[in-house]
Amino acid sequence: MTSKLAYAAFVVALWSPALLGAQDLPSFCASVPPALLRDLADPYSRQKSPDGTVYCEGLLRGPLWVPPPTVVSVKQEQPVDIRFTEGARAVLSWCDPLSPAGLIHLQLRALKSPLFALDAQHAHGFQWNSELIARWQPEWKNIAALATRKMDVGGKTTEVVVPTRQGSGYSNSYTFIVHTVTPVVLTTALIKSIAPGSRPEAIPVRAKKGPVENTLEVTISFNERRGVFRLTLGESNEESGITTEPIYLLHGACTSQ
Repeated sequence: MTSKLAYAAFVVALWSPALLGAQDLPSFCASVPPALLRDLADPYSRQKSPDGTVYCEGLLRGPLWVPPPTVVSVKQEQPVDIRFTEGARAVLSWCDPLSPAGLIHLQLRALKSPLFALDAQHAHGFQWNSELIARWQPEWKNIAALATRKMDVGGKTTEVVVPTRQGSGYSNSYTFIVHTVTPVVLTTALIKSIAPGSRPEAIPVRAKKGPVENTLEVTISFNERRGVFRLTLGESNEESGITTEPIYLLHGACTSQ
């Protein structure tokens, strides 16, 4: 999860075949998401050369070798104008009733220059001197935040995201920031509890432009849901069907303050 959040290291990755639209192309040709072919005069497609052999050629709306859409921040919903101030204590808090003594790995990464970063491990919220963060990235909206810890999920040790917030309090509505180089229209959240026998729930969502270029923002209320959930955000099947890489999310039962 740390590498997902390191903006300076958004490395090039091949599109996962599970995310790509099926096409009648030779196996040696690239599998291209429909989103990269829309509205083009000569889209990348199957062609035939003068000697009768088949090949692929054409235009794309974006590069093929790009990272898949990735959730890089999960915060409790808060006002967008919250700031860190110098001469005070900066505070991050979270809700983790399943393991109140468990160590949380906190990762903050600036979404815009200067590229401020913070990493810490703590069990019960985290406080630190605010001088650096207030000087370089005072606006909470311009910071991607992931708080994670290890949990047993289906017999396998898995990194689970715990939504965090600046300051005290609690909200069960969570704001997800997605980094995506390829244009996508996020319309659906697929949420599945890891409890045995549970079924996935598809809920409609509406994405808006994120705080910086190549980011989208989605807010989802978890309300009565409790436990650990596998979550992906994506387009409907009527679109290209592109989804984010899945994350595991812990939603507890904390009291709003």
